[in-house]
Amino acid sequence: MAVKKAIAVITSENQAAVNIINKLASGNYRILLISKDKNPFAKLAVNVKKNYPNAQLIIQDCAKDGCWESDIIILAIEASEAKDVAAMIKEVATQKIVVVVDVNEKNKENIIAEMKILLPHSKVAGSSDSSNTSPMFFENADRQDLLQVLGLLNSEDISLQKNTQSITKSI
Repeated sequence: MAVKKAIAVITSENQAAVNIINKLASGNYRILLISKDKNPFAKLAVNVKKNYPNAQLIIQDCAKDGCWESDIIILAIEASEAKDVAAMIKEVATQKIVVVVDVNEKNKENIIAEMKILLPHSKVAGSSDSSNTSPMFFENADRQDLLQVLGLLNSEDISLQKNTQSITKSI
């Protein structure tokens, strides 16, 4: 029997986080939902368990511990939080795929460049949202990493650009 892949989702309360959790819950993943305030997500946990009885969802408040346990890290946070969160997880994010979701469209490339510096030994990706067609930019990631992340987010349409630095996803 295969071991479930652990995915940490670090979030503040927003709809993108709910969308991501629901998509991951339908797969065979161990989901570590990480938030400073667990209370807003208690209802989400109940709904996930009701809709996906086999889902394994754990709510934690420590980013470092949750990311240490994970194989992939998804940051569903505001762009202004990315730098602080990166500092918290840097030590445990080495060689892991880190996906930044919901970054401001006009600052996306700057934020991805900043995350590459802040997490130099991680495979950093970024997307402007979790539900619309938009480019997803990757740094330090190979084609297999790109496809793995898109598979996690249940993407139905994948378009890889020639240099594999960005892909277009449709969810």
